[in-house]
Amino acid sequence: MFKNFLGAAAVALAATPALACTPVASLPAVLDAPGNYCLAGDLSTAISQGAAITLASDDIHLDCGGLKIEGSAAAATTSATGIAAGQHDNVQVWRCTVQGFRTGIVAGTDAGGGNAPVGIVLRSNRVIGNHAGGIVVAARSALVRDNQVLDTGYTSTSTDPVVAIRASGTVDVLSNQVDVLWEPEGVFAPVIGIAVDGSQGGVVADNQVRGLFSRVSRVGIRVSGPGYATLQRNFVAAHFPSPASNDTAFECVDALGVLDGNQAAAFETGNSGCRDAGGNIFTETKAAGPAAAKPGVVR
Repeated sequence: MFKNFLGAAAVALAATPALACTPVASLPAVLDAPGNYCLAGDLSTAISQGAAITLASDDIHLDCGGLKIEGSAAAATTSATGIAAGQHDNVQVWRCTVQGFRTGIVAGTDAGGGNAPVGIVLRSNRVIGNHAGGIVVAARSALVRDNQVLDTGYTSTSTDPVVAIRASGTVDVLSNQVDVLWEPEGVFAPVIGIAVDGSQGGVVADNQVRGLFSRVSRVGIRVSGPGYATLQRNFVAAHFPSPASNDTAFECVDALGVLDGNQAAAFETGNSGCRDAGGNIFTETKAAGPAAAKPGVVR
């Protein structure tokens, strides 16, 4: 009887159809109705402003299945975004490779206003070779998890900070990989691996941040106020030589940031302004610089 029940359950699961989706066949595209969306294939665009894909409604789930949204045909001065969602609730972006834009993925624009979105999920995306930022989210409730943000910066001409993942509002930033983060070529600019602004109890945990280069300032993970956040089990390593005067692994500015079980290597300062709850390991050996070249660019 028990075996027959298991067999019937397996047949039922196998017979369940895959989640239906509306394919996106060309760029730029505006998705303005709730539903499940996917890519028809790898897609590219040469736009230099606006967004390759705009999520213009609540309740949108975009699952790219690992396929690519490519914007590298535009110049390095592009202001275009790969995927943009405004103040919309219950928006999810999964398994998208986004490359060659000013910013890879942007969800929400105001975390403090009455229309701040909730239910944002950005998960398992690969955000590669974008010029000023990788992932930006502003929300009252959001999850940024299991993403790779690689090779950010380098070709921008702006002196604004280059930030791989920027979260405003109450956002949990979990198990992401940030690798190779450059100040713009020929321009002095700060770099920040993960920046959390105005959190109200958000968690930043199990992230890996490494390969930061700036001649001005480099910070692995920064929490800024008002608000508070918990930073747990993150690993931060500077790696590349740098003459940056502000060279800090974990930094808390006008905010309560609690450090618990984190590790940092090759920064001049391990902890600036955060509460040390124990179990943190800071190997505060700053690599000499500047570097003669910027190796490892994935273009």
